[in-house]
Amino acid sequence: MSYYNTGTVTAFAGASGLLQTILGQILGTEVTGENLSGTGAAWSGTLANSPVGLGRLIINYAFSSTNYEGVDDGSGNITGTNISSGSITYSTGAYSITFTGTPDATPTADYIYGNEGQDWRQELNRNTRDNQGAGYTEVCSPCKEVVISNTGLSGQEAVIVGIRECYYVSANFYVWDLNGYTTFNDSGEWDQNSAWHNMDAYSATYNSFTEHPHLPLVDDTMSYWVYSNQQRIVVVVKVSSNYEIMYLGFGRRFGNPGDYPFPLLIGGTTTSTYLYSETSYYHLWPLGSYRQNNSLNVWIIDPGTGICAWEGSFGQNNGPIILPYDAWSNQGALAPTENGERLMTPVYYTPYDDTGSVVWFDLDGVYHIAGTGIQSEDHVNYAGDRYRIFQNCHRTTYYDYCAVLEGAAVSTTTSTTTTSTTTTTT
Repeated sequence: MSYYNTGTVTAFAGASGLLQTILGQILGTEVTGENLSGTGAAWSGTLANSPVGLGRLIINYAFSSTNYEGVDDGSGNITGTNISSGSITYSTGAYSITFTGTPDATPTADYIYGNEGQDWRQELNRNTRDNQGAGYTEVCSPCKEVVISNTGLSGQEAVIVGIRECYYVSANFYVWDLNGYTTFNDSGEWDQNSAWHNMDAYSATYNSFTEHPHLPLVDDTMSYWVYSNQQRIVVVVKVSSNYEIMYLGFGRRFGNPGDYPFPLLIGGTTTSTYLYSETSYYHLWPLGSYRQNNSLNVWIIDPGTGICAWEGSFGQNNGPIILPYDAWSNQGALAPTENGERLMTPVYYTPYDDTGSVVWFDLDGVYHIAGTGIQSEDHVNYAGDRYRIFQNCHRTTYYDYCAVLEGAAVSTTTSTTTTSTTTTTT
């Protein structure tokens, strides 16, 4: 089960701000240089900390004064030069490695540990900097720009996402810039991938990459809900009476990783310089996208033109088609059944300009739910699981709600639900 938590913060930035609070909950703990146990060719024992993150273990050893690294494959196997067999039990940290001979010195282990969803690695965390020429001056000393990564549900993938705090006080503009990557260079800039997506316009007034998807916030009290697993992070923030929703990471692809290496979605609720108080279609959850000039509140890597092409850079007048939300608005109000059941469906993402029947992926643990009488923060149960209900920003019409998987079913639920479609992914 993925990680879930809820809480309240009273500041936008800083050590007690929203970003650092959430990072403190989802980042794993890194260990370097822990000695292994054994002699000769056989080494076995239990790491000092567990559970070990999938694909997060590195074994350091040397033969004939040459250094090597062994790695786990996300399925419990450890492989590398001069390793004849190796295994790791992620839940306990128990390991066993047989080398082809005796290493020069005691092998050591580097790894990340933490429960599922609390095993993200921090690739970058520094004071926010602008993107204007050489020098890079700080624009917000308490603000941070971060890049974090995980290995996906298989433990063999690269899920890399970025969040950047920025504000412009006189306009009450407090937002997170959102970003996603296929690779990230340790020495690179937060927006180093701008050549991939061509969406790198920087506003020196608003201190923001205004063409990126945004999550609009305030420098005041905010309630939040965070949902994290090894392939995506969902954050919902209550700003005034609005519910701002962010989805960063992989969806559940249709096909195997070879067919679609990066089913990556970067989704917020605004773009450009719009605030949380915006009441037009410029302010919309990631379950429905809107384009403003060259900006888009949803970015998707398109498998058809290479893994570094973003849906937001294609130049269409519309973003991707998102079902079923885009099809509900004219269908008439949906009442619950006599048993209190409601319609809950997966959220599918399809290309806007495709002439065939193509579906890229659906959201992981986030569903569209429709019906009269729904309220934000309600719980519903389905098939032994509990879901939390959130509205589409400021909207409260019958089709403007989503349900986020939160945990095991509880007896205090307000209603039950049924889904019209199930999804099997690999």
